[in-house]
Amino acid sequence: TSQQPFTPQQQITKQPSKNVKPEKVMPDRAFLEPLYVSEKMLSDSELDLISKNLGCGWRDVGTRMLFKPAQLDQFQRDSSSHTNLCYRMLFRWRQWKAERATKGRLTKYLMLAEEFDALRVLEP
Repeated sequence: TSQQPFTPQQQITKQPSKNVKPEKVMPDRAFLEPLYVSEKMLSDSELDLISKNLGCGWRDVGTRMLFKPAQLDQFQRDSSSHTNLCYRMLFRWRQWKAERATKGRLTKYLMLAEEFDALRVLEP
């Protein structure tokens, strides 16, 4: 087939990509301080909320929780969705670390992984 010459009506307008993430904005100090020192345990409903807001840094968070790469791969294989994967990982961490699985520790891991959306759903 022969190509038609380019005409101005065919001009392509540059649209922002749907995959472009908005700039990550770190929560302010007043919000973070009580979370960092919190020794409270995480409830099932909190795990659910966090898992719904945990993004592509989930593996970084899992590594900071001291899960091995093979364990993280297994969570991924066994999960039907991203939210389910994150919930399984958080739930397993809470089982494994028991009283050491605190909001304070999770806050640290989420901050280091720059998972600010997941962090914002936590309450001290």
